[in-house]
Amino acid sequence: MKSCLSQHMNKGIQLLCSAIEKCVQTDVWIVWHPAVLKFSFVNQQISRICGTLMIEHWLIKYGQSTEGPTTTSPTPELEELIPLIKTNPLCFQAVLELLATGKERCVQQVVLLLKQILEEEGKHIEDPDIFCSLKKTLADVLKRFFMSDCQKNSDHNLLALLNTLCLVQQHYAGDVDSMDLKLTYHVSNTLLKDGQPSLVVQAALNFLSCTLATADSCHDSRIASLILSNSQLMDYIDIQLWKMKAKRIFASILNLTSMLMVQQYRYNIQVSKPVRINLEQTLGLVKSDDAVTQISGVQFWSSLFETNCKSGVVKLIRTRKRTELLQDEDVGLAVTSTELRTLVIYIQQAIVKDVHVLQEIAVHCYACILNHHVQYTEQMGNHLLHQPWNRMLLSTVLDSYEDHPYPAHVLELCDIITGCREVKLKNHEQVQAKIDSYGDVTDSTTKQLVRYRFLNVEDVLLCLQGSS
Repeated sequence: MKSCLSQHMNKGIQLLCSAIEKCVQTDVWIVWHPAVLKFSFVNQQISRICGTLMIEHWLIKYGQSTEGPTTTSPTPELEELIPLIKTNPLCFQAVLELLATGKERCVQQVVLLLKQILEEEGKHIEDPDIFCSLKKTLADVLKRFFMSDCQKNSDHNLLALLNTLCLVQQHYAGDVDSMDLKLTYHVSNTLLKDGQPSLVVQAALNFLSCTLATADSCHDSRIASLILSNSQLMDYIDIQLWKMKAKRIFASILNLTSMLMVQQYRYNIQVSKPVRINLEQTLGLVKSDDAVTQISGVQFWSSLFETNCKSGVVKLIRTRKRTELLQDEDVGLAVTSTELRTLVIYIQQAIVKDVHVLQEIAVHCYACILNHHVQYTEQMGNHLLHQPWNRMLLSTVLDSYEDHPYPAHVLELCDIITGCREVKLKNHEQVQAKIDSYGDVTDSTTKQLVRYRFLNVEDVLLCLQGSS
């Protein structure tokens, strides 16, 4: 009975497929119902004939209009696709293929859907099967995209593929595998093609940075090695850093360079060709009015001193002739004492800005500067550590948080300046009584510091009083 029913069903499917293939106009057979959408992926034959067409029309009909304002989430009708994409491999494959071949409006809807799927799964599952399938399929799609001739006029498809890859890396930071290496290779080649739109370049740089961050989190040097061994890519990075034209692209390339500096130093990776860095211009970035540019500048100096100025990735170049003689205090410094003092002032100004990301990176940069000079040039390190402006810097940052708990980078700043260490105290009431016992000697900043983070009271007080 079941065998007979199966034969009749297969025969019916064959007749249906034959009828659909003969239809010139898709409107004749397309029905806007979720059941029909699901049936379009019931098997490989039906999916091949009408699956992609059905889902493409569904995306265009129910997707957001490109004329009105767009949102960051798909429409309710499009959300009906999400369970089907997650559970049906044929539908999943068809959606990813649309990233490489679909029209711009259709591709935009696919990216929205995939973003929602990734964010939903990321909240509940650390390493779902859909993540592995997505990365593998995207690698295959991207490879075919580069090998075909269609990419010449399909910048929106390439942009969508790169943005989706960034989403994957951001939501699932697993171990580096062969797929990551293949993707890094293909995306690196994207940057080397002439005439790439700035959005494509930006997306490619974002992906490389995300992949480097993932690799660093699991102590894997292969991604950095692949990039640093690509002499053409290093030439490209060198040219872009020296031109300093497009702000966002320059900032992304400088961030990528900063990450490569740290990983090259940490894993002792061979560099095919170092890139040139304009010292005066990069120093000026730290006081830039543009937040993104300023952050990239601070990150670079942080990486330079974190690697003890010994990374083989960069070569500092001065474009101006030095007008003063080398001073005794300049011996052993990567930059002159005048440049160093200027940098420290800029970093301190960045620390007091009310921009959390900038403040966090600037504090880390300040720590790297001080640690480097204490280790290699003790006289300069002690000079920077004992400057009276450090007390004002610490008080200003602490006061900016008022009644809010202090984030980790603020505690790091306290640790740098005061030399104190975090102490876990069991009895909050005893701590509060101890603070109050200091009376007028203890300023409100110190009270907040100890109340919220239980730092060593005596060390904080001695430092603040000694800096007065």
